[in-house]
Order: sequence, then C-alpha cells, then structure tokens
Amino acid sequence: MSTRGQSFWSKLFGTQSSVSPKAEVLRQADAFRDLGDARSAAVRYREVLAIDHDDLDVRKQYANMLKDSGQYGEAFAEYNHVLAKRPEDSDVYLQLGHLSKVRGEHAAAVRYYEQAVAAPVPSADAIEELRKLTGMAPQPPLPSIVSPLHLSETKSTEITPPAGTSARNPGVAMSV
Repeated sequence: MSTRGQSFWSKLFGTQSSVSPKAEVLRQADAFRDLGDARSAAVRYREVLAIDHDDLDVRKQYANMLKDSGQYGEAFAEYNHVLAKRPEDSDVYLQLGHLSKVRGEHAAAVRYYEQAVAAPVPSADAIEELRKLTGMAPQPPLPSIVSPLHLSETKSTEITPPAGTSARNPGVAMSV
C-alpha cells in the first residue's frame, strides 16, 4: 500500500484509510495519553470534540488531560460542561476532587469527593481519597432496598401469631 496521500499521523500510527476521522484522531489521543504526554493528548481530544462536540466521554478525557498538563481552569470548565449533561456522574465529581486537591483547595476537594460517594453509583476511589484527606471514610447511604424494621403502629407489645397458627405453638397450624 502506498503511503502517498496519507497524513503524518496515519503513517505514524499505521491507521488504515477505512477508519473514520474521529476514530483515527481518538486513537492518536489515547496513544499520547498512554505514553504520558497529557498536553499532546489534550490537543488530539480537542480535535475529536471538533468532530463530535457532544461526546461526553471524550470531553471527560479531554478534561483529564487538561488537568494532568496543568491547565486547571480549562479542565474545571470541561468537567462542569459534562456535569451539566450528566449531573450524577460520580467520576466527574472524583476528577473535580483530584483537581481541587492538586490546586490545594482542601475543602473543595472534600466536597467533590463526598458528592462522588453520594452519587447513584458511588466511587470507591472517592472513599479512599476522603480517608486520606480527613482521616475517616464516609458512611455510604444504605441502598434503597434495605429499610429499617418497621414496627406496628399500635403501642401494644403483644405479638400476634400469623393467621392459621396457634398462639401456644406458633409453628403448628390449628385445625378448624
């Protein structure tokens, strides 16, 4: 196959022309991320967002790379863009906690980690971060299927046996 007409990145990463432009640039961004080059990865993720502005998973990766390359203000804005569309995303709260911690904003980090734990899908990493920052882990809320034992509304302490059983021998059925 001739390399004439292929882009520099196609030659470098060995991509085929049958790959969509978004997939090709995303593969490049992921490769830079995996190599630890956050700044180059951020540039590529931004290019992916130019192709598909609504891809929130890519936007989170973009925000992560901005954070990792020290572009904190931009990272904060991108995380908040995702939260506007996915307000219950525990990973975004976790990342905002990391961002706040890196910036030395201890109280904000604790608040974001607490939100990550309180999300519908709690973040185990946020629990560990809270443990490190505060010295104790938060108490996660009980799942909604677990409820406390509800006693009868009556004030009586008498226990009524189930229908069809004897009060003297609760497990023995009565004959009629």
